[in-house]
Amino acid sequence: MNITKEQIIALEKGEVTAKELFPELFQMKVGSFYKHNYGAVINYLGESNYRIKGFGINSEGSWFNNDQWSKGCWTEITPEEALPYFVKEAEKRGFTKGVNFTIKRYYKYLFTVYSYDNWKFIDGELCLDGLVIMNNQGEWVAEIVNQDPRISELIKEYGKEELIKIIQK
Repeated sequence: MNITKEQIIALEKGEVTAKELFPELFQMKVGSFYKHNYGAVINYLGESNYRIKGFGINSEGSWFNNDQWSKGCWTEITPEEALPYFVKEAEKRGFTKGVNFTIKRYYKYLFTVYSYDNWKFIDGELCLDGLVIMNNQGEWVAEIVNQDPRISELIKEYGKEELIKIIQK
């Protein structure tokens, strides 16, 4: 990308904007995170019918996964800056310390939230301890297991792996 002396002069005089000269610098990138001036945070998936497609948290703190986001004052942010918003949503969905969950593609396995410090985005997917909780299309692929309190006691007594072996016999 090159800028000419004439373009610089036109910019200084206000005859043209940087966005008009270099629109590619101002386009939103699919898979990137953005924050709106009003506080919404999304993962951008593209555009549809003059609206933004994406998933994330609106300015009231509610989850949305649709193409109803308005165009406007979005600023790109890092995955690390977006992470607290998505972790808060995961907490609302029940992913708290000590909770057991399964991942849809691995139904036979039971996972437990032992640590709450290992959240991160990997290739746009929200992960806890490397396990995908929400994919890069905004689908929650992990589900909380509503387990009988007696099972928790058995896990403490035998350990999760041993208990699974006993159950599978």
